[in-house]
Amino acid sequence: FNPSDIFKLNEDMLNYIKVDLARQRRTEGNELALYNALYDKKGMRITYDARRTKTAIETFNDRTGNCLSLVIMTAAFAKAMDFPVTYQEVHMDEQTTNIDDLYFASRHVNVVIGKKWAARVRDNTNEPLLKIDFLSPSEISGQVATSLRENTIIAMYLNNRAAEILAEKKHSQAYWWLRQAIQFDPSYSPAYNTLGIIYWQKGFYQYAKPAFEAALALEPDNLNVMSNLAQIYLLNGEFERGEKLVAYVKENRPAPYLYYFRLGKAEMNSANYPEAKTLFTKELKREPEHHEVHFWLALAHYRLNEFSEAKVHLSKAQ
Repeated sequence: FNPSDIFKLNEDMLNYIKVDLARQRRTEGNELALYNALYDKKGMRITYDARRTKTAIETFNDRTGNCLSLVIMTAAFAKAMDFPVTYQEVHMDEQTTNIDDLYFASRHVNVVIGKKWAARVRDNTNEPLLKIDFLSPSEISGQVATSLRENTIIAMYLNNRAAEILAEKKHSQAYWWLRQAIQFDPSYSPAYNTLGIIYWQKGFYQYAKPAFEAALALEPDNLNVMSNLAQIYLLNGEFERGEKLVAYVKENRPAPYLYYFRLGKAEMNSANYPEAKTLFTKELKREPEHHEVHFWLALAHYRLNEFSEAKVHLSKAQ
């Protein structure tokens, strides 16, 4: 895979710039035309889909993607139109999804198109500075955001694809995606964590250990990495180090992430729907915005013939 393909535009996208956006730019201005095209129902109207991280071309063709896919496609258009691009990580609670026994923690990114304020003041222009994000302004209002280099965005894409491929049990393919991710940004800690998981699943505990240690060195407060490293210490026979980390994680995270959710799913499998409902409700107090918790709580309500409650939580999940 050639990472430059991430931002590549195809003929349809170039025509979209020449025809559709050219017409809008005459009436709306430069960056605003692209901004409106992304959100207007008559424009591209990209809808959210967390299943797979996509290139600019794939996102444009499918009209769907996750937040990183939207960032990549927007940046590709903006660069082709000679607009300044700034990438940002928005520091919010990580969203976690699970496939089988793997839990994926997702970070939120967006992109800003237009000149930074200082540059606009210097050259006396009035070009807009526009933030492209799946979340509404109210959802990210007050959240701290830090700028990201484009190499980090590429590393994020490669790491995401590695994790998605890993979920299909294709360890060797995932490994090569991760090698590229680390080459593009050696300081991007999630890539080392994903690498550690590949080694862990293949039974190469001696290689998983330095991978998790590298991730933790880059991000010392990451409890997910600590938890992974603790298990590897225990598997390697380093019981004192492992138990010390387990205790630290437990102290700082009283119940593991989605703990009651997992217990609730087990109760659903045993057809103990009242207890499952209690556990899902308990998890919802900790994770009120988690779509899977709402979905499974809806199933519990449904099994108990509580259809109006099921409908409420299905709507929230959606």
